[in-house]
Amino acid sequence: MAQLGMAFDPNVVPKDDLTPEGAWITMQVVAQSVEATKAGDGQILVLRMQALDGPIPGKVHFERLNIINKNATAQSIAQRALRNLCDSIGHVGMLADSDVLHGKPFQAKFKTQAASGGYDARSQVSAYQAVGGVAPASFAGQQPQIVVTPAAQPAQQPAPQPAARPAGTPWGR
Repeated sequence: MAQLGMAFDPNVVPKDDLTPEGAWITMQVVAQSVEATKAGDGQILVLRMQALDGPIPGKVHFERLNIINKNATAQSIAQRALRNLCDSIGHVGMLADSDVLHGKPFQAKFKTQAASGGYDARSQVSAYQAVGGVAPASFAGQQPQIVVTPAAQPAQQPAPQPAARPAGTPWGR
């Protein structure tokens, strides 16, 4: 057990866990993963984003996008959000690996999702745009295509073969 050396009352410290609504904040994806949905029949792209500016630089925000879901509406919302994120960083073409999203600045506008079902209120991205509000030059009006397919089982690779040895003995070469 670690003694704090003081009596801390969390009730007298204001919460700042919600990102302010309406302002465009420059962010970047710093980590990402794909998880199974709770029912096990879909996939969620989890994006860990970090603020590069705004009222709390360095603040971390998580977005969970239901990229594969039996609920067509949930899947459509997530895929549109992913497409908008791709537009904001200038990604054009197929997106098969979420690493493409990593480390590229974009701007996000937040809204507050009200508390419900025993969960606290939380910040949620309501829109994405390129830094400065202008699409990157690499976008050039092209339409990115996002194809989401269930993750394949890793292919089994054959065991590596030992390197071929030169003919003869080392002292006879």
